Amino acid sequence: MVSKSLILKITFVVLIIVIGISYFAWLITFDDRNYYDDKDDDDNDDDELEPENKTKYGLVEGRPIIESGYSLEYFDQLEVIDIPDCNIKSATFILNWTDEDDMNSSNRIYENQPDEFALEVETPGGDVYNTSYIQNSYGREGQVNLTINFEPSNYPDYSASGEYNVTIKCGDCGDFYPTMGLISYHDLGNDWNLKVVVKYYEEIE
Repeated sequence: MVSKSLILKITFVVLIIVIGISYFAWLITFDDRNYYDDKDDDDNDDDELEPENKTKYGLVEGRPIIESGYSLEYFDQLEVIDIPDCNIKSATFILNWTDEDDMNSSNRIYENQPDEFALEVETPGGDVYNTSYIQNSYGREGQVNLTINFEPSNYPDYSASGEYNVTIKCGDCGDFYPTMGLISYHDLGNDWNLKVVVKYYEEIE
């Protein structure tokens, strides 16, 4: 018959062996975990350095292109605008005009009625954009705005670069009507100014 003291000794030895094996296994796992943690830290360092190795671009606004001219009533006038910039984000076409002042003839005031203009723009890629006709308020400046947006890719991107066909469309030019009486004077047309504002992505050093 096995004595209780022997059983206790055997149990104690087995317990020591189990604890030793568990501790050894934990050490191996701990070293592996540290290895992969260090490897992940190295990978993260590469990610942080990566943007420095890439070319960065910032959105800038170019110097405005200014054109001016005169349009006759119900006539269209074509202006070719060359935009050489690459990576174009947007091109905005702004047409302004100021109607003539009221006319004083033979001590009689003739009020000048508003004029109306519209814009049509064809991009280098052949896409056509239009606005509706807009009248200026009486005695104030008139304005027509048209913005075309692009999505540049694969820098440098020249898909929106080149010649734009801009048509200034002059509609009804309000005549000069007397405050009293029936005789009026015909308004033949109006002067205008066209401003083109281009925004594009430029490489940042």
